[in-house]
Amino acid sequence: MTEASLKHAAKAARIADQEWPEGTKPVVTILCTTYNHARFIEKCVEGFLMQETTFPVEIVFHDDASTDGTQEFIQQLLERFPRLIKAILQPKNLRPRGLRRGEFLAPMLRGDYIAFCEGDDYWTDPEKLQKQVNFLEANPEYVLRRHDIFEVDEHDTVLRESALSRDRRRDHRRDELIRPEAWLGARYVHRAPRPHRSSRFQKPS
Repeated sequence: MTEASLKHAAKAARIADQEWPEGTKPVVTILCTTYNHARFIEKCVEGFLMQETTFPVEIVFHDDASTDGTQEFIQQLLERFPRLIKAILQPKNLRPRGLRRGEFLAPMLRGDYIAFCEGDDYWTDPEKLQKQVNFLEANPEYVLRRHDIFEVDEHDTVLRESALSRDRRRDHRRDELIRPEAWLGARYVHRAPRPHRSSRFQKPS
């Protein structure tokens, strides 16, 4: 039994309503990266807060010096959910300085699993995280579980019903996961890298 499986409650509840003892390590860290996503970020956060899980979750935001009010919105979330949400709000954009966000984000991601969602995307299934963690817990030989997405505009008009091509709707080997094309058109939850794990991998930058 993994460390994560020891932390499940008997009944699922919305993560915004859960109460865990101080210092409880999350099973899942949601990592949300933002840059000028003020038009979309509220719906993105709604998709996080509606998640119903039997395990503790934390949400970590990284904003790369937005100028449209995104940082102010995240700051309000920090005040509303101080135990659930953490954030790095950059005063200057990283790209011109040649910095990689992963270098300082890694210590903040405490979960056994990492779920990625950019600030202009959103989740529609309140059981998304529970389903993905259940699968990974039951299948330790897998390091990642992903799913297809559909593309919509800011008015929720569907632009594309599937972004995942047929040839990528299958299991992938470890050597395939290091190729950038394996990550196109999908959203995913993966096991957090641990030292000396034979299944360890890194998403392309």
